[in-house]
Parts: sequence; C-alpha cells; structure tokens
Amino acid sequence: MKKSQGNDSPFVSVVMPVYNGAKTLWESIDSVLRQTYQNFELIICNDASTDETWNILDKFSDDRIRVIQNSRNIGPGSSRDRAIEIAKGAWIAVIDSDDKWRPDRLETLIRLAADIGTDKIIFDDIMRCHDTPSGMIPWRPLRGKYAFGTNGTNAVQVPVEKYICSNSLLIKPLLPLSHIRQHNVHHSSIRYGEDSEFFLKLLSFGLRLYYLPKPMYNYRITPASQSAAPERYPMMFEVIENSIDFFKQQPNIQGALRIKLIMEKRKEAYLPLIISLKRKDFLKTFKLLYQSPWIIHDSIPRIIRALAYHTHRISHHGHIRGTRDK
Repeated sequence: MKKSQGNDSPFVSVVMPVYNGAKTLWESIDSVLRQTYQNFELIICNDASTDETWNILDKFSDDRIRVIQNSRNIGPGSSRDRAIEIAKGAWIAVIDSDDKWRPDRLETLIRLAADIGTDKIIFDDIMRCHDTPSGMIPWRPLRGKYAFGTNGTNAVQVPVEKYICSNSLLIKPLLPLSHIRQHNVHHSSIRYGEDSEFFLKLLSFGLRLYYLPKPMYNYRITPASQSAAPERYPMMFEVIENSIDFFKQQPNIQGALRIKLIMEKRKEAYLPLIISLKRKDFLKTFKLLYQSPWIIHDSIPRIIRALAYHTHRISHHGHIRGTRDK
C-alpha cells in the first residue's frame, strides 16, 4: 500500500474500522473510492486483524487512503476515535467494513449539509441487504420514504425524542468534526451500540438531527454478527442508561430513553421464544407464552416481518442471520 498523508484539504474524512474483514473489505473500500464526490480522505483503522485484512489493504495505492494499525484489538468505537483524531475534513462520514455506499451518497449528503448548516447530524435511510454468494442483494429500507413525517423526498428535522423511540437507533450519519472536537466526544468501550451512544452524546450538546429519506447506505445482514447475538441486549441497555445522564436538563428526552429501555427489554424477552421454536421445543414455547401472554400480541407483526425476510432471503440464496444459541 502506498504510504501517504491523504489529501491536503479533504472536505470529508471517511472513517472505517475493520477487524477480520477480509471477505468484504475490498468491496467496501471500492464503494467509497467510486463516489461521485471526490474531495475526501478514507481513514481505515485495522483493529489487530488476524486474517488477510492487512494484505488487502496493502494492495491499495490510492493517495486518499490512510491506514492506522492497532497493536491490539480495542474494538470498533475506540478504532473510530483513533481515525477521528487524525481526520482533516470538516465532516466525518462513517462506514463499516462489511457495508458499502451508493455512488452518489457523499455528493447528496454534502449538498444537503451545504443547505442546512454545520450544526447538524445528517443521516439517510439504510438499505438492508442479504449476504449472498453473488454479493449484497437489497432487501428493504430500514425506515422508508415517509419516516419521521417526511414527504418522501425532502430532508426533515427529527426531534431527538422521536429518533430515540423509533424502532431502531441504527444510523450512519454525516457528522461535523468541529463539534466532536469542541465537546471532546469519544466512543465508550462497549462493543455493541457504542456508535449510538456516541451520536446521542453529540446530540446532547445541541446538534440537530436531520433525516433524508433516500437509502444510500447498503447494510449487510451478516450471519453471526454482533448485531444478531443475544449478548447485544445487555450492552444496549448499558448504552441507553449511560445516555440518560447526557440529558440531565432535558427530562423529555430522558423519558424517551426510559421508554426505549422498556422497548429493548421487551425485545430481549422475546428471544427465548425464538430459540425454543428453532429447537422445536414446543413445550417450552407454550410455557413462555403462558408466562408472558403479551408476547402473542407482539409476535404477529414479528412473524409477518420474519416470513417476508426469509422468503426474500431464500429466493436469493442469502445466508441466514439469526439468534446464536449460547
């Protein structure tokens, strides 16, 4: 890999942590390099990978790429922090090493940023994609055209409470670097949801949140990923509880976070039912339903979504992503 200091004055610093991402890393990097907007640097933090990640990185000779090598594994949040520390851009854009961007993503987000100002966190919709032998196959957007009251085309400001109480905190936003440094915001050591905690902490300092209803970030639904593991729930509980302290002067947002905590605990309570069904342990399934009858009500929309997901996945030979048994 060509050693370089990147662009002299990139307007966007793209941050990518990677740990053992050899199978998808090339596709992810390539999607950034092929952006129609070119005034960026790509900072990749290799988090002590033990696979072929370094060999893949070494094959790139693009001056826009800067690589940091961790001597030990420190997690995605701390790896992002290391990249942000050396960033030169006015804006930070984040991407994971198993995802990719639509070619016009940066151009679209930067154009919007120019219109609405620098004290904003801007996020687009996320296209969830099946991980298949032939690559990423789009399934459906995470939020949709009319989420948060948009008209399906234009960006809309999203109240923090409304974002918190939405079904998912997952966003991959464009962030103003000056505010990150001004308020000395860093990721926690939690290894799931640490990015959500980071974004919420930034919002606690008064940044406003904008949603653009265009799915320009392709998110790979990966088997056995951290986001599919049961242990994600205690970590997400910790993220939410930590975030309550960020908004001490905003009881309405604290209330939204407490509602979100209840929402996540209900999701966790649903997990044993899924495991018992997968194991065909119908006696245990019946006992769980008897002990928590509310699960029956919650199960109907979940089953509909699951059937739609698996029908689309199977038809495209997608790898299954589900609950890992402990």
